[in-house]
Amino acid sequence: AMEKIGHLLAQRPGAISIRGHTDARPFASGNGDNWSLSMARARSALFMLVRGGVPEERIVQVSGFADRRLKDAENPFSEVNRRIEILVEAGGS
Repeated sequence: AMEKIGHLLAQRPGAISIRGHTDARPFASGNGDNWSLSMARARSALFMLVRGGVPEERIVQVSGFADRRLKDAENPFSEVNRRIEILVEAGGS
């Protein structure tokens, strides 16, 4: 799916920012945390968009927000908080 989104975005102008998010549940293993998980999500999206045809130089920001910007703040453990956001600057390159 991300490769298909990459193919569509490759046909449109604008700088791209990618943001990774998690829910508020503590990370399950002792080898990581929600910060690294949110960054891993954003980096994976970066690789798939590039694989789908987006030139890497169009990607200007890749960020991980952990559980600091919850989509559903009333339910911090909800799976809807586990997501990525792809922002495309309108009218720019």
